[in-house]
Amino acid sequence: MVYRPDELIDMGTDDIHWKLVGNPDNKRTLAFFIECYEPGADTGTELMEHEGEEAGTVIEGKIELTVGGEVFNLEQGDSYNFQTKIPHRFRNKTNKQCRIVSAHTPPSF
Repeated sequence: MVYRPDELIDMGTDDIHWKLVGNPDNKRTLAFFIECYEPGADTGTELMEHEGEEAGTVIEGKIELTVGGEVFNLEQGDSYNFQTKIPHRFRNKTNKQCRIVSAHTPPSF
């Protein structure tokens, strides 16, 4: 299936855009996102945790990723993979957008 940019569903907030590639339905086993974190964007001071696994690559900008007690400063070309049961957080501490492509299992959207 092919999806045009205007067909992607934004599952994010005002300053975080999680563009879901595909339709949210019960038949998917993978969620694939194009993510954009505006300057100062933060997924929250409370770390997220949920069932599954997440992997992604920073394609533009920089992002601070916290997984468990470790903080990683990622920039263009850096990638990550972790079990999402481990508390985690994404934060853009820069004055430029950060763009990430990511995949999540199981799809929670």
